[in-house]
Amino acid sequence: MDKYFLRAVTDLRGSARPGHQKASTELRYLAQLPLTNDTPAQQAKAQADTRFLDTFFGTPGLLS
Repeated sequence: MDKYFLRAVTDLRGSARPGHQKASTELRYLAQLPLTNDTPAQQAKAQADTRFLDTFFGTPGLLS
C-alpha cells in the first residue's frame, strides 16, 4: 500500500485544500511503517492518522 500512499502525496502537492500538508505528512508516515511488528506507539499514531485521513478524504471508515 505504501506506493499508493506516496502517489497520493504526489497528487496532493499542488492542492490548496486546507489540511493537505498534514494529510501528506501522515500518508508518508503510514508508507514508512513496517508491515509487521509495529510498536504500540506506531499503532496508535497510525490509527490517529487514518482517522484524520478518512475525514480529509471524506471516506469514513475506509482506512480504519
